[in-house]
Amino acid sequence: LEYQTRCEELARRVAQHLARALTGDSHAMDQYMSCPMAFVRLLRYAPVTSDEKQGVLACGAHSDYGLLTLLLTDANPGLEILMHGEWTRVEPRPEMFVVNIGDMTESLSSGRFKSTRHRVVNVTGNERFSIPFFFDPNFDAVMSAFGQSDGLAVENVGDKDKNNMGNDGERSSGRGRGTALSVTAGEYLMQKYSKTHADYSRQAS
Repeated sequence: LEYQTRCEELARRVAQHLARALTGDSHAMDQYMSCPMAFVRLLRYAPVTSDEKQGVLACGAHSDYGLLTLLLTDANPGLEILMHGEWTRVEPRPEMFVVNIGDMTESLSSGRFKSTRHRVVNVTGNERFSIPFFFDPNFDAVMSAFGQSDGLAVENVGDKDKNNMGNDGERSSGRGRGTALSVTAGEYLMQKYSKTHADYSRQAS
């Protein structure tokens, strides 16, 4: 519990830096993180050497769905991020956090901040552990994409009608990366999960 509390404090500070970079106001999103969606996962990677040519990876390439991820790793290498079209190894530094930008931040910033595409390649054959901390705004915080001069458009739904429609009679889905986002943070994540697991739903039916 203490670890999660400390991670949340750090994530709030990182979010404030993002808000300042995008709006000029470090506290632009503070009120929408009064009850953030935040949780820790404990990940174990099996002691199996990866074989990229055979498609065997400890974890396939992906980006995180939400706002921010703070990642703590052990001393074993494996994490790689995609930079300029090439996979680059992130050397393990157990005393430091890796900060991943998520898809939600990319959408909110209209693509100014890119979500971090990453994977895990086990080059040692050792067992490996990592602890990601996922941090997102309040479930009912409604966020719209903003530009450098537009400011941050974030609204807590609260007791308001959650089904407000736009001029076209429909709400923006916010499903694309780097596209306009006008849904609650919770809805955005649920859409991401639904899209990712759509094949499983079809197979089950």
